[in-house]
Amino acid sequence: MQEDMDLLGFIVRHNEGDQCISLASKAGIQGGTVFLGEGTARSSLLRKLGLDSIQREIVLLIGPSQTAKKAMDYVVEKKKLEDKHRGISFRLPLSRVIGIAAGAEPALIKERKLTCIRLFL
Repeated sequence: MQEDMDLLGFIVRHNEGDQCISLASKAGIQGGTVFLGEGTARSSLLRKLGLDSIQREIVLLIGPSQTAKKAMDYVVEKKKLEDKHRGISFRLPLSRVIGIAAGAEPALIKERKLTCIRLFL
């Protein structure tokens, strides 16, 4: 029987996604995916100056619920995500997960190429 799994997500500044994955791995979550995202600032002055585009990275990780909770708390603390404009963190329960080797040694999990997807937030 599979244990309860959670999706752990972070939306952070550009070039900080790998650091989130590294911090989460220290808390027990192995692997993750980083997507590139682009949003806009809500400032008419920035818009007029052409500086209203904001690049972000969306980090998604999957792990056992208790480990995901600890990893989220650890990353939020280290990245200071509770401070204004530092990023967003979320955790969602998953009803079913297929295709990952939960609890397997990291060396046994095949590495896959990351695909960059442009998201509009």
